[in-house]
Amino acid sequence: MYIKVYLTELKNGFRTKVNLFWNMIFPLILGTLFYVAFSSLYNNDKASTLKIAIDREDSMIESVLKGIKYDNGEAMFDITVTDSDEAIKLLKSEKVCAILHPQDDMDVKMDIKNNGTSQSIVADVVASYRQALATHGQVYDKDIVVAKGIAGENKDPYIMYFYNLIAMTSLLGITGAIAVFTSSNPGQYVVGVRELAAPICKPLYELMKLLATTTFQIISIVVAIVYYVHILGLSFGCDEGYIYLTAVLGVLLGQAIGFGLGHIYSLKESTRVSIAMVLSLGGGFLSGLYVGDMKLLIDTKCPIINRINPFAVISDAFYTLNIYGGGERYMRSVIYMCVCIVVCFVFGFIKAGRNQYASI
Repeated sequence: MYIKVYLTELKNGFRTKVNLFWNMIFPLILGTLFYVAFSSLYNNDKASTLKIAIDREDSMIESVLKGIKYDNGEAMFDITVTDSDEAIKLLKSEKVCAILHPQDDMDVKMDIKNNGTSQSIVADVVASYRQALATHGQVYDKDIVVAKGIAGENKDPYIMYFYNLIAMTSLLGITGAIAVFTSSNPGQYVVGVRELAAPICKPLYELMKLLATTTFQIISIVVAIVYYVHILGLSFGCDEGYIYLTAVLGVLLGQAIGFGLGHIYSLKESTRVSIAMVLSLGGGFLSGLYVGDMKLLIDTKCPIINRINPFAVISDAFYTLNIYGGGERYMRSVIYMCVCIVVCFVFGFIKAGRNQYASI
């Protein structure tokens, strides 16, 4: 019987046109639009040497940047070492795209005049440099810093949009999970009354329904990744297996959040859906899905926001895999997702066992 519940719920996922469009078709359409829009921009810029100024001689950041080259062997940066006043003049006249102010090996500040592809590339490289030093602590040399992920396998700054797109697809499952368990509420739906009166194991019954919605969402995310990697030819900069593993964790996180929200029966259905939209769409905005520099701005002004933003955590896990190939920062994202998954599931099961329906 419970297998039949699972199969029926899974079929409903594919038969519901709205569900099928937003969870499976929409990410493919949006990914295609991203690819068409951004690939030409990056291809135009990626072989161009970026002119920057550094206002301190013999800095470590200068040595590192000089060692970074494109795949064709061309240097990525044309560096001018000068004083602060001259560097500002170069920036105002747009002879350089950015100024770096190394206070010490770790503390490197950056000034720009305009936002653009070149500035985004410089910002990403500087952020990667600082993270590499933080990861190695005091035990490093220049060769290690250059070798460890400063120039990841994919230097395209626009790949972040696809990381965010996968995160969005993962969290779209929140609304699906909410809908499944809202329909089981005897206080609102006739189907819920039937389920309550039926001689079934309610936790196992809900587990089968949850497993079905999770399976549908995993299939959706796998289809999206296969399309991005093997049809569009994108490189996520790391082993493909880790991409799928991280995406599945993201799906489980979305399902867990939906499971928890779905069992707060005191909330109206519209309120639950609104919370889900804030987490997915609002979280996407803060993570840079709509404005590429937003994540950098949030991380600079109030980093705690994206440390707890599920959308940003999933996206950052992919970014970390590309730049560092894993490590402490990636594990921090994984641990956060696992903790949230466990907490939301436990909360949902506790609420399911305590709900009473006096009106029935």
